[in-house]
Amino acid sequence: DILPLVDLRTYEEFDKTHLHTDDATPLIVNLPLETLLSGERSCELPPRHVEFAILVPSTYTDLFLSCNSQCSIHNLFLASKSSATQQSRKPWLVRQVI
Repeated sequence: DILPLVDLRTYEEFDKTHLHTDDATPLIVNLPLETLLSGERSCELPPRHVEFAILVPSTYTDLFLSCNSQCSIHNLFLASKSSATQQSRKPWLVRQVI
């Protein structure tokens, strides 16, 4: 199955190089990582029970691949505990990372 894609790159990167889709392709949405971390656009993420893919910005690739607890992408999408409140939470269903 083809998953909806959340593109975490900046607006500028997305505008310069983005994937072209047709009506048969699932949704691709640009939600820059910084706007998610600030809370500005985090409400636009899919519900936690919906599977989706993320496109990691090239500037975060090495940090993401290191599975480091300092990685903001891991902390945002995959952590089972909130870093702000230390409360347990259900992670998003990120099924593919590009």
